[in-house]
Amino acid sequence: MSDHRIRHDWSAAGIDWRDASKDDEMARDWLRAVHDLESGAGDDVLDRVFELVESNLDPPRGWRLATRLVEHAQDDIEFFQIGNRVLPMLLKWHESLVGDELAELIRTNPKYRRAIKGQISPYILDFVDRHGLKPIVSNS
Repeated sequence: MSDHRIRHDWSAAGIDWRDASKDDEMARDWLRAVHDLESGAGDDVLDRVFELVESNLDPPRGWRLATRLVEHAQDDIEFFQIGNRVLPMLLKWHESLVGDELAELIRTNPKYRRAIKGQISPYILDFVDRHGLKPIVSNS
């Protein structure tokens, strides 16, 4: 993704948050937004994703959105921000929903290991420790 301009309007006047058919575009715009956090141009999509992964609006959808973020991520900035902004909130608020699957994805998919490697969030560190994932993450 070399062009990091947000493609859609994620404000309250834009795409309705209930429209799950746009989640792939939301994931791609979120990944674009993390390349330019200072400008504020991506604040609406950053907030939208945060709300879906942190709140009880639709936790399964928030998890599906997180998996799309990992699927589409291409560089260190994107993986770091997924591990810094998205996965800790899912673990904090919805670990009972996502924990087992996330642990298995960390074991089997190098993209998930890349997203959590080097993270200092207590939610990530505790999760990795409790699931015996530290050697897997450290060696990737």
